[in-house]
Amino acid sequence: MRVVCVLCLVLVAVAHASFDFSGEYALVSGGGSGIGLGVAENFAAYGGGVYFVGRNVTRGAEIEES
Repeated sequence: MRVVCVLCLVLVAVAHASFDFSGEYALVSGGGSGIGLGVAENFAAYGGGVYFVGRNVTRGAEIEES
């Protein structure tokens, strides 16, 4: 339970910060769904390049197109 609380605090802090990840790249495991997808989407939203891996090839292709 303590981990969830810390994670919530980190997410709130990150939500209010301004980041510029231009020129940076991230490799996100589990990027096809859940928290991994959220991390990948947010990193890309702040200008970063994202490489992700997941178990579902079809879902990965859908995410790549969007």
